[in-house]
Amino acid sequence: MRKILTVFIATIIMLYSTTAFAKTIVGIYNSSDKSYELDEIEPTDGGYKNNGCYSFLVNNEEWFFCTNTLTSPIKYDENVWNVLAAQNGIRDYLWTGEYYYGRHTYTDWSGQSYKGGNHKIYLYDEDLNLVSEYTFSQYPKEIAYTDGVYYVRLAADNNYGNNLSETVMQSADFENWEISEYDITYKKNEVYFRENQISSDNINYYTMLFENSSNFKTYENEFPLWFIKSNFKLSKDGIYSVCVETEDGNYPNSQLVGSYFYEDKYVMHYADGSEIVLSTDEIMEYMSDISVAPYVVYNNEILAFEEPPVIENGTTLIPIRFLFGQMGAEVDWEQDTRTATISKDGTVITFTIDNTTAMVNGEPAEMTLPAQLINDKTMVPVRFLSEELGYTVTWDGDNRIITIE
Repeated sequence: MRKILTVFIATIIMLYSTTAFAKTIVGIYNSSDKSYELDEIEPTDGGYKNNGCYSFLVNNEEWFFCTNTLTSPIKYDENVWNVLAAQNGIRDYLWTGEYYYGRHTYTDWSGQSYKGGNHKIYLYDEDLNLVSEYTFSQYPKEIAYTDGVYYVRLAADNNYGNNLSETVMQSADFENWEISEYDITYKKNEVYFRENQISSDNINYYTMLFENSSNFKTYENEFPLWFIKSNFKLSKDGIYSVCVETEDGNYPNSQLVGSYFYEDKYVMHYADGSEIVLSTDEIMEYMSDISVAPYVVYNNEILAFEEPPVIENGTTLIPIRFLFGQMGAEVDWEQDTRTATISKDGTVITFTIDNTTAMVNGEPAEMTLPAQLINDKTMVPVRFLSEELGYTVTWDGDNRIITIE
């Protein structure tokens, strides 16, 4: 198991860092009026015009997104756009390596239970010839393709006496569809994700245990380079994240439907037309920072701390409550003296912020680093406290994995 987990971690570790980082990035909230204009995509062959679809550049590559659909940004190709989107209304599509896999988006934001929307999905070959189509009894509101498997998420339908719940279907041949045992499986940066699980090989999955409940929305088509967790969190790996705040404290009151780059800005676009605009340079720096945090594995689960661990002078500091709460230890905090106490199975450890001397069952013991307050979280040396409670701590320096057993 550890070997597989090591391979997984190695695919997403990039740099080394010895400093703490902020977990919040501040952006500007725009209710509806934008201070910039994207280019609206027009069909060039006289085909059907789809309003609300805009193009933008990322690393000199053109992408597009549509404001009134559930689609994520898609790499723009004029010929593909005109055949699939402009002529046939297929504005959510992806390239599988052999076919374009697509769906209609007419009723993504209808406010109805998708009754009357086009219930078909489509396959087109590289020459944009229709190869196959399939019709469901429910509206396909999301599609994906991973390692030879087609996925589709069918919307719930409670209209006209129907009582159909949201369902994920999968197929290897586009003809024989079955209910998927799991949620849609996504792949990004050679790492597989489904629900709150993660894998390096799409076979052996490990649960991500979040300090605070958080589901992340994945974007297909290799863009953007991170995940959206809930409406206001960004994550490089689906484990550690940066919170998005706004200067004036106002936030969109609707679902995130897309994100894109515009010049030196990164824009999060919401269903009500509002947006949060972030600095591209700042967000790239923050996302690089959180991607270097070490990973902690306890009880065969990856612990997704709200405040990621940091390494200082070779010592890893982690938030105190989440890990030791999982161990069944009691954690008490005395604000006046800034003193924390951990109790488990007859062992009592007391320590104070910025003091390297801890007390273990009344006896002094030296820590390599003192406990610290980082972004309002009490961070403590993980090896010292874990070993004092009787656990074994192993450190994989090459892949930056801490395993506690």
